[in-house]
Amino acid sequence: LALKNSYKAVYEEAKRAIEHEKGNGNLHFWMIYSLIKQGSTEMVKHVLEMAKENLTEEDYNELIERIKQI
Repeated sequence: LALKNSYKAVYEEAKRAIEHEKGNGNLHFWMIYSLIKQGSTEMVKHVLEMAKENLTEEDYNELIERIKQI
């Protein structure tokens, strides 16, 4: 979906999946990635807060590093 620039669909799929796997850093990444691509920076802050609550410190730090590369 990301390759097709379907960022809204990427967000919706990741959001749906994260309800079942809150500790999955990849899902948090794809939500944030899609929001950045859509220009929704305020929502990015919310997802980052959610990630910090649900990920281990190590996984959260890895997420931040991946985001920096976008």
